[in-house]
Amino acid sequence: DNGPDYFSEKFARFVENNKMGFFDESCRKRIPANFDFVNPFENGTSIVCNGCSKEYMGEHYRIVGGKYGVIDTKGKVLVPVEFDSIDSVNLQK
Repeated sequence: DNGPDYFSEKFARFVENNKMGFFDESCRKRIPANFDFVNPFENGTSIVCNGCSKEYMGEHYRIVGGKYGVIDTKGKVLVPVEFDSIDSVNLQK
């Protein structure tokens, strides 16, 4: 967790001004850093949070608190960032 982020579904996370967003394989910022934490994309969606923080546990940390929502690979909010937790996403199309 101390090195560069890996690509998941052609996107990788970045941090800017203590917020997180996503860049593509050409290193172009595609989703602005507007979130306190973002999960890597899985099945075209990412679980995001605002108001959350890192709780350190030795050399690793976990994310605690905040409100959670879901975005797609274009940054469109699919589930508003207003829930206490979201464990997984299964959006039926």
